[in-house]
Amino acid sequence: YLDEYMPKARFIGEIIGQLSLALSQVDVITNQANIYQGAKEWALPILEKKMDLPKDFVENYVREFGEIYDSLPQQIIHRDPNPGNLILNDDNWGVLDFDLSERNLRIFDPCYAATAILSESFEAGNTEKLSKWVSIYKNIIYGYDEVAKLSDNEWKAIPYVVITNQLISTAWFSEQEKYSELYEINKKMTEWMLQNFDKLLF
Repeated sequence: YLDEYMPKARFIGEIIGQLSLALSQVDVITNQANIYQGAKEWALPILEKKMDLPKDFVENYVREFGEIYDSLPQQIIHRDPNPGNLILNDDNWGVLDFDLSERNLRIFDPCYAATAILSESFEAGNTEKLSKWVSIYKNIIYGYDEVAKLSDNEWKAIPYVVITNQLISTAWFSEQEKYSELYEINKKMTEWMLQNFDKLLF
């Protein structure tokens, strides 16, 4: 969030794009994830009981994300490219911790990186900081696209992948008593994303 945060975010996107290209060449047996199914059949039913989710959002999410989900490229992904797992030194970089790697949407990784940054710095009501995060999120995606060209449907899906990640995280924390504080933070993040969904669009 300090000086030059946009080019730094774009560089993170480029790193994840390079990682994505490398992982696309890996062919091993691993877990297959379906985040759309996980959100639709598990996370949304939980959160609809605990949060005031707009009915029109839920209907649009299920219909619009469902229509394009199967067309989205899938491959082995890192699954946890949060800032703590990226090593940066000038133009050199590295990635740590592949323990959670799985077969999933390839755009999950850049979307997850953006939401990880938000979750570590979220301040409800801090409009300036949240506006900066939107720029960070978009520049991560732009950087990724410079390396691993996105399809039209991937551009459409990105906001839904961001929301899906947030829905699943919030639902999980809601069922962990020891993480009640993290649940409250993620609940507020989810509410903010739903209220500002148009800002996540490209």
